[in-house]
Amino acid sequence: MATHIKDILNTFFKETETKIKDKESIQKIIERELGENIKKRICVRGIEKEQVIIYVDSSSVKYEVSLKKKQLLEAIKKEVPKIGDIQITIE
Repeated sequence: MATHIKDILNTFFKETETKIKDKESIQKIIERELGENIKKRICVRGIEKEQVIIYVDSSSVKYEVSLKKKQLLEAIKKEVPKIGDIQITIE
């Protein structure tokens, strides 16, 4: 049976809104956990397949974030339980 376009769009917008809210929550958690110096050098690019994708600007920042990855993941899971991992990539 065909689905009405209105229903498809409503579903899409609800999912998009949820993803945006989750991304904003994760960004705030990361900034709180890592502090001011690193906050300026990272960017949460998105959430894909229960994984947070974080871009950093250098290998030294990647290393520092990697050291706190477990702590970050635990803090993120408290607010966004569906997250299972963090991927850190140099941009």
